[in-house]
Order: sequence, then structure tokens, then C-alpha cells
Amino acid sequence: MSFDDLRRRYARFAPRYDDAFAERQLPKFEALANCLPSPLPTPALDLGAGTGLAGRLLGAPFVMLDASRAMLRHARGMRVQGAFEALPFADESFALIWAVTAVTEFTDPAPSLGEMARVCRPGGYLALTLLKQDDVVTAEAMLTDLGFVLERRYDFDQEFGYVGRFRP
Repeated sequence: MSFDDLRRRYARFAPRYDDAFAERQLPKFEALANCLPSPLPTPALDLGAGTGLAGRLLGAPFVMLDASRAMLRHARGMRVQGAFEALPFADESFALIWAVTAVTEFTDPAPSLGEMARVCRPGGYLALTLLKQDDVVTAEAMLTDLGFVLERRYDFDQEFGYVGRFRP
């Protein structure tokens, strides 16, 4: 699916997103957040933030990035429209990268994962899920090669979840 197709799809779905997915997302959010320091490290970046659901459910002040301007209109706080493959942030900007149900249907995860590593501070945290239908073995190897130490792995039905530290 192209970037523009993805944006159009989420633009149509934006008004109903929270009602449709809050209940399904909450257990993943809580399981991953429970492996992180409390309160969550800041500054924190929510990739694929959509409507800001993770921040609202966890009470966390994320910087929210999403491809869909329509989704971001439903969020509150610092919102940025952009692509995972070219994050508009300086190197080592974030103490936490949160990418839950965001890196999906990828053909080559390297650009997105590389950008996550670029903007994560040394010693920073990663909370990520990957769809089981995608090549998670390759993605896990890439994360390790980039310097992420994957400390926890979860099985969330259709996704694997990871919590790790960035140790380049």
C-alpha cells in the first residue's frame, strides 16, 4: 500500500478509530508500559500516533507523529505529520520510541527502523509491535544490528511486542 493510500484510508477512519480500537489496544499498551520506567521516559515519540490514543490511555505526554493529518486532528498535544522513513527530528532526540501497531505491512523495514535508532538517545527505550504476517525475524535482526537490545518479547495474538534499550 502506498503512503498516499494509507493516508486516505486513515483519513476516512479517523472519527471512529478510538471507539473501534481502544479496547483492543489497551492490553498491549499496558503490557509494554509495565516494562518501562514509571513515569515513562521523556521526551517520548509515538510513531503512528493516530488520534493520540496511547498518550490518552497511558497518561503520557508523547510527541505524536502520524502520516494522517485527519487522525492527528483528533489528538491533543505536540503533533507532527510525517513518514517513518524520514523522521523530522534531530539525532538522539527521544528517551522513548513508542511504535505500537504502527510498523505494519512493510516490504523493507530498514528505513523505518534505522530512523528509530537515529532519533533514540543512547540508553533510551523502544516499545514496538510487529505484525506476525510480516518478516519479524528480519526486523528483529535489524533492530539488534542497529543497537537495540530486545529485553522482552510478547505474543499479542496477531502481533509480537518488544521492549528494548538502545545501546549503540
